[in-house]
Amino acid sequence: MNLQDMKAFTIIELLIVLMIISIIAVIAYPAYTDHSVKTKRNIAMACLSDYSQWMERYYTSNGLTYESAVLPAGDCQRQLNGSYSFSFDGTPTSNTFTIKAVATGGQATADDAACVELVINHKNQKTPTSCW
Repeated sequence: MNLQDMKAFTIIELLIVLMIISIIAVIAYPAYTDHSVKTKRNIAMACLSDYSQWMERYYTSNGLTYESAVLPAGDCQRQLNGSYSFSFDGTPTSNTFTIKAVATGGQATADDAACVELVINHKNQKTPTSCW
């Protein structure tokens, strides 16, 4: 076999392929991170709704009061560990509660500044409304 019969890629062809891959990466990575941030936010909103429903069950099971309630550890906190922390905003009273999810870590530094803190209360009022 002589050298002229060998088939191979030229350096130009390799550079063109590398350029195409780079362009795809520049477009795809921001779209992926944006999607990841929105997905975690949607999970946090679902968790807040779950906690709100849990509080309503607590209310009916404990003499029609929210006092002394503690948010249960569950799948929500495990799924979003490092992305959101859940807590009461203040102390639940006999007839009111407010639960908040605060973005932490990479979720807090993401381009999602308006939705860093998500809140739901006993009236199922959700803030900020633009995030829900």
